[in-house]
Amino acid sequence: MALNDVALASRALIRLGAAPIASFNDGSAEAEIAGALFAPVRDSLLSAYGWSFASGQITLGLHYRIARQALHAHASDVLLTYIFRPEEEEFPPYFDAALIARLSAEFCIPVTENTARAEVLFRMATIEYERARQIDAQQDSPGRIEDFSLIKARQ
Repeated sequence: MALNDVALASRALIRLGAAPIASFNDGSAEAEIAGALFAPVRDSLLSAYGWSFASGQITLGLHYRIARQALHAHASDVLLTYIFRPEEEEFPPYFDAALIARLSAEFCIPVTENTARAEVLFRMATIEYERARQIDAQQDSPGRIEDFSLIKARQ
């Protein structure tokens, strides 16, 4: 089931024992906290790893030259690999789980004022993040070894 930003934040609040929110502007303290923290936490988690669902490639049929801090290439085709921010509804379930875990950790102190519980939730969020990275890494085929001296030695 694809979850939007409010649904993801609501699930994190429910994990804390707080009431879910209907929107980030519903007037409750939980909605205000979720509205302030959701986007930075989401963006932080997205940028922490090269997630396969947030990566794209396009072939640029151009001769390239970007003088400062950029690519210089003399090729007929340039393959551009980039990271983008997909819509929340496009997040895979493993990323949803990692994001909900991290959001609940981030929401914990402002909502419950319980630092010991926040520490436990941050540890759980770290475990969930690592699990999500492992699942995401399995989505890609391993790179092919093109030139390796030990392979040549065995031939």
